[in-house]
Amino acid sequence: MLVVAHLTDIHIRFDGDPILQRADQIGAALSSHSADASHLVILLTGDIAFSGLESEYGLALELLRKVEGRIRRDFSGELSFVACPGNHDCDFSGPQ
Repeated sequence: MLVVAHLTDIHIRFDGDPILQRADQIGAALSSHSADASHLVILLTGDIAFSGLESEYGLALELLRKVEGRIRRDFSGELSFVACPGNHDCDFSGPQ
């Protein structure tokens, strides 16, 4: 069985963003719905970052690694992350 989870518009801006404190809860929720699955796909659809800055993506990567770590406590199947950028995922601060 395939389980697909959809995360969108998380708009990570700085290390105090509340979403960054919820990795364990997100991972636990996904684990609980994946007990009979052979594959879990997490879709990140748009606006992962707030303004497309490298620092925002570093925080996003840290969040996703923590989510993955929590999922791996209970889930041994295949796990994939698929990302599709949104308008906030572009850094428009420099010359275009």
